[in-house]
Amino acid sequence: MRSASAAAGASGEERAAVYGRPLLWMLSLAYACNFMDRSVIGTLAQAIKIDLRLSDTQLGLLQGFAFVVLYCLAGLPLAWLADRRNRINIISVCLVVWSGMTMACGLAQNFVQLALFRVGVGVGEAGCNPCSHSMIADAFEPGERSRALSIYQLGATVGTMVGAMSAGVVAERYGWRIAFLVVGAPGILVALAMKLTMKDPGHGRPGGAAQRPAARMGEVLRRLVTSAALVNLVLGFTLASFAFGAISAFTQPYFIRAFGLSYAQIGLIFGLSGGLASAACLIVSGRLTDMVTARNDRWHAWLPIIGLGCAMPATLAAYTVGDWRMAVACTFLASFFMNWFIIPTLSALHKLLGLRMVATGMALVLLFQNFLGLGAGPYVAGLVIDAAGRGLFTSLGLGDFAVACPGGEALDGAPQSMVAACHATLTSATRIGLLSTVLILAWAIAHYALASFQLRRENAPKSPSS
Repeated sequence: MRSASAAAGASGEERAAVYGRPLLWMLSLAYACNFMDRSVIGTLAQAIKIDLRLSDTQLGLLQGFAFVVLYCLAGLPLAWLADRRNRINIISVCLVVWSGMTMACGLAQNFVQLALFRVGVGVGEAGCNPCSHSMIADAFEPGERSRALSIYQLGATVGTMVGAMSAGVVAERYGWRIAFLVVGAPGILVALAMKLTMKDPGHGRPGGAAQRPAARMGEVLRRLVTSAALVNLVLGFTLASFAFGAISAFTQPYFIRAFGLSYAQIGLIFGLSGGLASAACLIVSGRLTDMVTARNDRWHAWLPIIGLGCAMPATLAAYTVGDWRMAVACTFLASFFMNWFIIPTLSALHKLLGLRMVATGMALVLLFQNFLGLGAGPYVAGLVIDAAGRGLFTSLGLGDFAVACPGGEALDGAPQSMVAACHATLTSATRIGLLSTVLILAWAIAHYALASFQLRRENAPKSPSS
């Protein structure tokens, strides 16, 4: 490998060959471990619910707010470090922490313990994304970043796919606790490989312009709140993430509840179908974003509008059809189109923030998106499901749903009629919670539509450092 000084004077293409491509694949692998660890609980949710006698609100907390708490606390300090210190070291340490916490989830004996371990897993999002986005911005020219970001995002798809399939099979044979141990272990090895083989490409793209110091927090905040395009892109991104988080948290439990599929079946079906849909979407949207936005910046908003608009009817169909095979096909289409919002939005944020602000700016955006989007989405969906369950059960004159059906199942020795009532109520309530996400998708589309008009008037920073 060439020295850092040699690479510093290289062209963008040469620099990508020296630092960008090998580093990009390693960052994608780290991101795969990140998503494998954070999303595996979706596959194991029903088993955890039954074993620990949890409500869906508690399941939503475990998949949402419990995960993002540490991100919200650590995200900005880690982004500050990412602008000033070795980012490979930061990601490597975070990998060890979040992987260890994932393994510890298998030792939890109650909701509080599991929630605390999930808080620890949140360090992955806090340390991984700001450092990765910052290094991608340094290693790739603006015209190449959408494709680079699409490859990076593929790590999330691969991680979700491998995590779901392996967790489903292991949980079916050995239980959900062992599944956490198996899924968390690879991250330790990836952290070691990253530390031994990768180098930080350095802060700021070298070239004719003088290097600039990292942007201050106040400067980044002013940029975020004074740009109408940025405001609406972030709101659209957050609302779409809210719906995505809710759907991700409760789709697999819904298929177990509605169709009686096993954990191994769920892991295989959603690992493959969801992974393939997301991978196809990210590859297509990455290339498409670079191609169409080169001619018109408004495609940064139009592509999410098209994708989310197509996802809405597929989502409605997925939770109303009576055959699980048709439902899986609909979730495949919904997943493919729903993911269209990610790459165009991230690419637009990189352009509008500029290189100096991208690490801190993306940390702020991702904090907002994680807390109000991915954090609140599962929690609110869980609240809706629990409220719908109580209402439906009471309307049947059967009393308190939480008392009669702890963990969603009838008490031992209950009559068959009560077993059937608990199952039917939980299934219907879950369907109501998932269908409500379509309204959130429509709200997200409205903000992307506003952003499309504002992008016409706003230009990305024109400085050489952008």
